[in-house]
Amino acid sequence: MAILFSSPGLAPMAGLLALLMWRLAAAYSPVAAECARMVSVLNGPVVAHLLECLEGREYLRTFGQQGKAVTHALWVLEASARAQILNMGLQRWFALQLELIGGAMLLCVSVMIVLQTDAHLGMSGLSLTYALTLTALAKYLVNYSTRASAQMASVERLLALSSLRSEEARKKGLRSLGRLRVQGFRVMYGFMLLYGLLHYSDSKSVAFLGLRSYKGTRWRGLLCN
Repeated sequence: MAILFSSPGLAPMAGLLALLMWRLAAAYSPVAAECARMVSVLNGPVVAHLLECLEGREYLRTFGQQGKAVTHALWVLEASARAQILNMGLQRWFALQLELIGGAMLLCVSVMIVLQTDAHLGMSGLSLTYALTLTALAKYLVNYSTRASAQMASVERLLALSSLRSEEARKKGLRSLGRLRVQGFRVMYGFMLLYGLLHYSDSKSVAFLGLRSYKGTRWRGLLCN
């Protein structure tokens, strides 16, 4: 309003720039919402994989799967980083477009104020100030609305998932036993069974049984008559 009051001749230009800004926001919001949702979706596997590796680090060493764990960690990190870079790039591109619109508006307001001989100084200063902050406010408004729409989409997906019918109970008569054939299975730290017999008298002896693994050797003793 301050811009239109100080320079009424800028009404068509202000309307055109407002229409252009609305078109940019309408084209940016759906893409940015999906990108923000993708960032949140791809961030979960990174944390889950890290926790699984920390909890099962001894099993990774035992079965020699450190290479696969590192490869999968790099893959999920790269996917999450790409989504975050895309999200930041979209935000920066939208902010650059709004800054160009704000610069054009500021240029037009400044030229009209200079050309007018009876321009009001107070309203002219307000119009220049609002022309500088208008694009920043529009950027924050669109970004917050985009985040809200992304969160609403996540809530809608959760509601749709919770409304799915649960799986039926296992029917009677189905096979509960079977055979699993594993190929290419190897253990880095082999298991070894150790045993021994200690005679400490003519009639008594102690049998020792031990299991050697990656955690060390565990011994068990049994008194024999």
